[in-house]
Amino acid sequence: MKDSKEKAAKSNSWIFLLLICLATCFMGIGFARIDILLDITGNVAAEAQDGLFITEVNYVSNTGADLNNSKILNTYQTMLNTDITLSATDPNSKITYEVKIYNSTDKDYEFDEVYYMLGENTYDNEDITFSLNGLSKSDIIKSKGTITFNITFYYKNNTLSADNQLISMLNFNFEEFVMLVSAGTLNTSSISGLFGGTIQKSNVERVYFVNHENVPTGATKWDASVEGNYAITGWAVDDNQNGIYEIYLGANNGRITLPANCSSLFYYYTNLLSVDFDNADSSQVTNMSYMFGYSFALTELDLSSFDTSNVTTMAYMFNSVSKIASFDLSNFDTSKTTSMNRMFSGCSPQIVRLDKATFSHLPSSNKNIIPNVSSALTVVVKDTTEKNWLMDNTYYGSNTQILTVEEYESQYPN
Repeated sequence: MKDSKEKAAKSNSWIFLLLICLATCFMGIGFARIDILLDITGNVAAEAQDGLFITEVNYVSNTGADLNNSKILNTYQTMLNTDITLSATDPNSKITYEVKIYNSTDKDYEFDEVYYMLGENTYDNEDITFSLNGLSKSDIIKSKGTITFNITFYYKNNTLSADNQLISMLNFNFEEFVMLVSAGTLNTSSISGLFGGTIQKSNVERVYFVNHENVPTGATKWDASVEGNYAITGWAVDDNQNGIYEIYLGANNGRITLPANCSSLFYYYTNLLSVDFDNADSSQVTNMSYMFGYSFALTELDLSSFDTSNVTTMAYMFNSVSKIASFDLSNFDTSKTTSMNRMFSGCSPQIVRLDKATFSHLPSSNKNIIPNVSSALTVVVKDTTEKNWLMDNTYYGSNTQILTVEEYESQYPN
């Protein structure tokens, strides 16, 4: 029995290599449909390989898809070769698979993008697209770790196509993750002025975390590091001469580490319009309560670079930040968070994305996570488990809809 399995595995490998060769041959004349089908319908386990490789692909669900003619043809390293057939009559037809990728190396890798293996002609139906749930750009797969995500194929714009079949070779591309060294830890003292300087919070309109110390001539300059060695330099400029400053926090050869306690870090900055965290490392932060509380003027807040994997409290984090229409916190890891109570209290956004957040482990005291607004609000969460917990355990307005990522992307494909 073992011999027959080994022979079958070897045979499948040769067929897969032949598949790639055939695809290469067709590159110059356009993609021709390859009808080599392996006997794998929903679950495939890969042989041990080096580097990063797909270990499992499991069928999850479908809407009207033709399961008899939908197959995972093969996998190799991080490449997924599929042949799926959607409904010929239902524009909302889709099919979802769960993919697991293992990192056998001693290094961490971060997800970059999905690209068509061997060129764009190996994705032979542009009327069918796909979305990923659980895998986003810059997600990290740790050494000897596994990352699990779903891929869903569906009609683009939920519009039927004359061709309801798609053969694709997709590669989930990961790049070696290189963590920039820390330049120093930010001084969050505001006894005499912000970040160890003399500028008062009411006189600040923008804050930038940058990877250089190019201090303009004549700018107010100070040491903004806990270490006291100018590992971080702060400087302020008043570009439009209105008496309200742009503050720059510049690192000397590295990233700026935010301290464990960032509670009230930007609390009551009444004229603050935006904060750019591009060169800030938040991986050590445990407390983000009231971090932006009562900064009424905030209109821009890009937190896509935030690492919240160690944060235990986000209570009142955005309290009364009422001018931001959309909170994109899709990368927030809340696995260690025990308090998100009134996180958006006093806010009035139109959409809040919490694609990765987990709520079902929270104490029942976290009843006010979602703002109770009179206007329409959409809250996007990871899956039905988190959706049901929010609906059963929290207070929210009658105009609020809570959608899973899959439901959101299906309802708003663009």
